[in-house]
Amino acid sequence: MFFLVLSLLAIGCDNSENASNADPADPIIGTWKLAAITNNTIDFPLQSCERGTYYTFRATGAQITGEKITYHRAIQDCTPEPVIGRWGHKDDHYYIISNYNTQSAKWDNVQINESSLIATVVKGSVTTVLTWKKQ
Repeated sequence: MFFLVLSLLAIGCDNSENASNADPADPIIGTWKLAAITNNTIDFPLQSCERGTYYTFRATGAQITGEKITYHRAIQDCTPEPVIGRWGHKDDHYYIISNYNTQSAKWDNVQINESSLIATVVKGSVTTVLTWKKQ
């Protein structure tokens, strides 16, 4: 299911939006673990393996690393996929997440505090809210 949601989030990304280095004080810096997905106000319960999905944002090189875990309902198994890429911050409103330009997502209305990150992704008529917990 997580793969399906991220597939819906895929958009193109202009490399000019990715800074070579980010502000080390940017609140997104650190490791975040996926806690919840809401799609058009419907909560999608995460499978236990999907709760292992995490992203680590670094200032140097605006790098992102981590692991995305997808649960396949039809065969009831989990597939981990490494996340390696860059992220960018634009106009204090959203982040661009990319897997070296093979997959990108635009996160709008990003709200970050000491322990949580909430990002809204709008793709057509589908609004997805991703909730992450700081590790």
